[in-house]
Amino acid sequence: MRRQPGPALLDEAENAEPLVIGSQGLSSVGGFVAGSVAMATVAHTEGPVVLVRAGEKAEDEHLPDSAEKPSVRTEYRDVAVAVDIGGPCDDVLEFAFHAAGLRRAPLRAVHAWHVPRALGGADAGERPRIRQEAEQRLAVLLEPWRQKFPAVLVKENLHEGRPAHVLVRAAGGAGLLVVGRRRRRAAVGSHTGPVTPALIHHVARPVALVPHD
Repeated sequence: MRRQPGPALLDEAENAEPLVIGSQGLSSVGGFVAGSVAMATVAHTEGPVVLVRAGEKAEDEHLPDSAEKPSVRTEYRDVAVAVDIGGPCDDVLEFAFHAAGLRRAPLRAVHAWHVPRALGGADAGERPRIRQEAEQRLAVLLEPWRQKFPAVLVKENLHEGRPAHVLVRAAGGAGLLVVGRRRRRAAVGSHTGPVTPALIHHVARPVALVPHD
């Protein structure tokens, strides 16, 4: 019996860990062209969804060889994970650490920090303090996961800017970008938040979207 793609994917997602969806192709900026079915699946599934662009090859997950040629015999590229130090992210970090461990690849924890609007532009002394506080909170957040996954080399990357812009840049050299997506209980709408669509449309690397409460 033939079924509509959307309901069929949502049913399969209940038994998948994760669900992997291929893109329809590439946009003019080199990222995903995500159709309505993929977007609806991302928005409503309860488990992780990995979006993989058209034309992705096994060697794309690996670093180039000594001659700068694609190879499947070299080490894996690192896994980049978006870390929100102000919200719950255990599910996201567990997925990212596990993915890095399976690949025996480094994990790059990326956090986008900014000066709160209430502080305006902030003076020269406030900006370093805000960054240092973000560094400390990120280190504390990652410490239990470092202990749980001692074999995974973790790199901490902090960048000032909007999360979508920071993550698009961070995904450039990664083999996989892992991003959290808050679960939405409303019955209508896409409910993917402002960051997810930007990543889907502008990141050419595989993107894992991990839902969390």
